[in-house]
Amino acid sequence: MNVVSFRKYHGAGNDFIVIDNRHDDNTTSITSNQRNSMCHRNFGIGADGILEIMSSSTANFKLIYYNADGHVGSLCGNGSRCAIAYVLNSPDNHRSQELTFECNGVLYHGGYISQDNKYYLYMNDVQVNNIYRLDDSNYFLDTGSPHHVQFVTNIQTVNVGEVGSELCYGRYSPHGSNVNFCTRTVDNLIKARTFERGVDRETLACGTGATAVALVAHLHDTRTVVDEVSPVSYDIEMPGGTLKVEFKASKEIISDIKLIGPAVEVFQGSYPLI
Repeated sequence: MNVVSFRKYHGAGNDFIVIDNRHDDNTTSITSNQRNSMCHRNFGIGADGILEIMSSSTANFKLIYYNADGHVGSLCGNGSRCAIAYVLNSPDNHRSQELTFECNGVLYHGGYISQDNKYYLYMNDVQVNNIYRLDDSNYFLDTGSPHHVQFVTNIQTVNVGEVGSELCYGRYSPHGSNVNFCTRTVDNLIKARTFERGVDRETLACGTGATAVALVAHLHDTRTVVDEVSPVSYDIEMPGGTLKVEFKASKEIISDIKLIGPAVEVFQGSYPLI
């Protein structure tokens, strides 16, 4: 029986199985069904997804992210931060607090903020005209993964599973979209909940979702739209914890998008591949 070694991480309750394949040229190929079984909450390790870390000739590592359904996913913000934390805390890291990695053919960089014990990821710039206002309460944009953002009156009463699934696979069929519900409480503090495609349920946090919510909130408040570049920061409170999103914004582009939050190792072990 083949066995795979792993570590379990979470970023604000968004949890992942980390598999390090950087130094193993004979790693057993894991099938999508096996990955799905590993992520199962009752019969497996339990996770929102799997982070496969591989060697790279252009960066510190290459990241392949798999959704809980076992299939390759798009960029995962919290997963990327957890991968960053894993590599920075590896024995072969020589005191570096910053690194680069490639994911889906794109180069990213991130690091560790020692005074806050948080990990950060810099996201790709987003053109303002690529943030689509569908109506007064609904928006769509891509922050490395597709996201629908809906402003609601009461975040606690939203049936995230039911309404999120309808939007994800109804409006955005056949590929689906993550769906975020959010409520602004006070200036620069937003409560949000996310239905994640590929996981197909509400997760405790979502990094690319928190980023999408922050960017939409900035545009939703017309008072913040200015000619010159201005620094902006939002705290996005999700069920599993709070993520901070910082960026620079102008009328045309949102740049230097920085996702900040915890990345915690929970345990390590080995899993039999059946």
